[in-house]
Amino acid sequence: MLALDRIVFMRNLVGVAALLIVGLAGSIASAQSVPFDTESCASFFPAQPWTTVGAVAGVTVETADIAATLGERILEDVARSASDIASEIAPLDGTSVCVFNANYTVADHGVVGEGQQIRAAVFLPEGIVVHNVAYLKEIDDGAAYGLSRIALWRRAKTAGESGFPEPLGSFVAGRNVATVTDSIRAARNVDSSILLARPPLGWVVAEQRDALAWNPSSISQFGGGFMDWAISEYGIDVIDERDPQVWDANVEEFLAQARFEATGSRAASGGWELGVIAFAASIVLTAITAFISWYPKLKERRRRKTRRPTDPGYFESM
Repeated sequence: MLALDRIVFMRNLVGVAALLIVGLAGSIASAQSVPFDTESCASFFPAQPWTTVGAVAGVTVETADIAATLGERILEDVARSASDIASEIAPLDGTSVCVFNANYTVADHGVVGEGQQIRAAVFLPEGIVVHNVAYLKEIDDGAAYGLSRIALWRRAKTAGESGFPEPLGSFVAGRNVATVTDSIRAARNVDSSILLARPPLGWVVAEQRDALAWNPSSISQFGGGFMDWAISEYGIDVIDERDPQVWDANVEEFLAQARFEATGSRAASGGWELGVIAFAASIVLTAITAFISWYPKLKERRRRKTRRPTDPGYFESM
């Protein structure tokens, strides 16, 4: 009889544990899928006739007065980054990428100055990325940049924050742009040079703006190489770190590894001040060397130009 009671007790205990696990899983799932009130291209820019091209990773691509074949290409450009951003940072359900004909003037919603036209912009709470098709070659960059901003904003909101801090947000977005343009290696090299030649950054000095416009021809990738390294080293959750001292230590490790790859030594050569001096000295030395090699040629060219021609009637014939 005692053995039967034990069996019943254990069965009840397992049942309670299962209910607790299911409840916990439900709580986690609900925390990860906070609903956001988003807009569509048609509702946010009602003056244009929008056509839905397709959807990928929760992102709907809509175009205004653009050929269907071109719309398919735009969908492919968006797909290059949307899935990775949604799986790594935060779901992108309900977001829209709106690409409009260059002849249209879309409502700017106060994101650009008076009399200016939107070239590319993102509206975080509304889940909208808008892009002028005149910058067709930059649409994949712009989608990666804008969708990264939306995903970071959602990640912060889900965690109970008022917004995602800057410049961390810019660094993550720059990393995703460098990824989609296959320029991560170059971005790492640039960041190692720039971060060496400047004092430590303030890491959480501001928050992403709810609306942001940019020039598609000059999206900043600064910090993207460093952030790619940090995510490779510590995982995507490193972007949730808010302690500036931790990020300063991460930069030091990033630079140490860069020095090791370049010289075989992790030791610093003298700090950021020495880096600035060395960089300036290299420019001066290059200029002096170029002048020394170029000046004799200039002198010889001038001498040849002033030599009297052999034909005595040359000047008279002019």
